[in-house]
Amino acid sequence: MTFLLSVLLWFGSCTKEKGYIINGEFAAYPGASVSLMHETMAGWEVVSKVKLDNKGSFRFKGELDFPEFVYITVDKNREFVRFFLENNKIRVRVKDSLLRNPEISGSELQRKFEKFDRQSRTEFSDTLFSLYKHWQIASNKGDSIMTSRLDSIRAVFYKRKLQYHKTFIKENADNVLGAFILNLVYSDFDTDTLIFLSDQMDPGLDSSLYVQQVRQKIHAIEATKPGQTFLNFTLSDSAGVKHQLSSLVNFDKILVLDFWASWSGKCLLETDKKIELYNRYFDRGVDFVSISLDVNRLKWLKSIDDLKMPWLQLNDGKGPRGDVAKEYLITGLPVKFILDQEGHILTKVRTVEELEEELKSIFD
Repeated sequence: MTFLLSVLLWFGSCTKEKGYIINGEFAAYPGASVSLMHETMAGWEVVSKVKLDNKGSFRFKGELDFPEFVYITVDKNREFVRFFLENNKIRVRVKDSLLRNPEISGSELQRKFEKFDRQSRTEFSDTLFSLYKHWQIASNKGDSIMTSRLDSIRAVFYKRKLQYHKTFIKENADNVLGAFILNLVYSDFDTDTLIFLSDQMDPGLDSSLYVQQVRQKIHAIEATKPGQTFLNFTLSDSAGVKHQLSSLVNFDKILVLDFWASWSGKCLLETDKKIELYNRYFDRGVDFVSISLDVNRLKWLKSIDDLKMPWLQLNDGKGPRGDVAKEYLITGLPVKFILDQEGHILTKVRTVEELEEELKSIFD
């Protein structure tokens, strides 16, 4: 063997293959197709699709700029396994047909995430839920002393939970897990704390998905807080006519922006009360415009025909991932913004009961 060949063989043996390799086994689904899916700023996308062999084995290969929280879904019934993927050899094994209790190895971030999730759930979420159930029982009995005592205990555990989350995020500010968790729990923090935690992130992560998502949320919170001018948008009504929000702001009326969707049961249950409020306050200087996040236009059209809401109905066919939902930070439905006659945001409320209280405070 020549010296040059020996050097080449040695170099090749020491060179580590870049990227990731996922070796998996879904024992209950031999022959099925599975998809590896990842998140982008526009939504979830399929990275690759493969067919399982007769033992249910599969393999994915690729390379990441940053670790990602991904899904592997069984195409025929949409069961899934989710985990943190990083550039390494990853092993995913599941025997259960519902893909429960997956065995995942090779991802350090997945191990840290599982530990965080387990501790957050057992030490805080389960305890808070139990306290809430006892609070409900005491409240139904009219036991004000017990409800007050439980409120105090819940406040202590909630504060501990926030501190645990805050500490974990700061300790993981040098990797994407910190930003990922901040995206999950951002609504628990006030804006100043959210900005502070975002600023702790390693600058090398600035172009990562989860840091971008956090900063997008901060921007939306700042842009839609009381006193800010509305964010303009253009959407179509049921006849396909386009309307700009700027053309709907009326110097004679307060405007209620009602974000909803036909697939949201909470939204549908509010319809009668919204119509009542519209009829009660329209002549006193209030108008409504509804913005549906229905992606299925036909279902939206049927819903507005059935519900007969007597104000302008607009639709954002891009749904919760659309620009309007992102700019107004619509992460759950229903949501309502109240604008004054000059288009300044007065407040943001979720329920129709909260909307009624705000309208009463303005007019009664």
